[in-house]
Amino acid sequence: MSEARKCGSCGAHASEVLCWSCAKKLRHALIGNGDQPGLSWFIARLSEAAYGQARLQSGKERRSRGPAPMPLDVRSSDLLRDIAVSTARWVEAVSGSREFLLPTITCQFLAHNITRVMALDIAPTMLADTLRFNAAALRVINRPPDVYLGPCDAVLDSGDKCGFELRAESDARYVECGRCHALHDVEAIRERLLSRVDDEPQTVMNLLRLLRLLGYDVAQSSLYARMGKVNPRMYLHTDGRRNLRREPGAVALYAFSDALDAMNYGDDESPKHSGTHRSRRRPRRTQQEVLA
Repeated sequence: MSEARKCGSCGAHASEVLCWSCAKKLRHALIGNGDQPGLSWFIARLSEAAYGQARLQSGKERRSRGPAPMPLDVRSSDLLRDIAVSTARWVEAVSGSREFLLPTITCQFLAHNITRVMALDIAPTMLADTLRFNAAALRVINRPPDVYLGPCDAVLDSGDKCGFELRAESDARYVECGRCHALHDVEAIRERLLSRVDDEPQTVMNLLRLLRLLGYDVAQSSLYARMGKVNPRMYLHTDGRRNLRREPGAVALYAFSDALDAMNYGDDESPKHSGTHRSRRRPRRTQQEVLA
């Protein structure tokens, strides 16, 4: 009589490589369960953090006169790359062919074919890696926010503006440019950026960071839930296009005033703690004005 098979993940009795309990755990880790998000949700949030405002124009000048976009988030993009490579390999193991699917769609495909997945030799690795990716993504998107201050406007000896992207700790008073070593007043730069905060729609992730920077006590889950009921000002596509057409892989963009309205913050309402930052509300702009 052959020895009973044991689950490759937890060691319990199993009829396949994974037991039903671990297979269910994998499915939830891929697409979520109730209030617990899955890898597909984390992929979307990582995409926002990595590329949502990272479409920098080539050359010395940007076409838009609006505020500089948020720069590429390297940690998010590196994690997205690792997830894409792994999930593509998993789909190949299940389907037997190499298919190009968006990582979020890949998660849905694997979850809906969990009975086939649990019979694969790599199933325990898939479970371990999915849980690891989720934990890593949570650390990345919940990391303490620094302050993005835009490009350094100091003039170099050549007569050109420095343009180095400035970042500072949230409580810093001054920041030194990493290229030209010019010293900048953080509050002055921040006020200049916030005065034009509605000029360029942002991802929900960037709006969350801005709200928290201003001192508003905003829960991430609440903001995403409420912004999901708001019509986006436009969509940012993977090739850098911005328009009102919703396409696969596109990231929704909203104005800062949209976030304040969604969270029911009035024009004169103060942040939820006694910080020094103040919100400067601007009139809600129409889509035509944004696209102009």
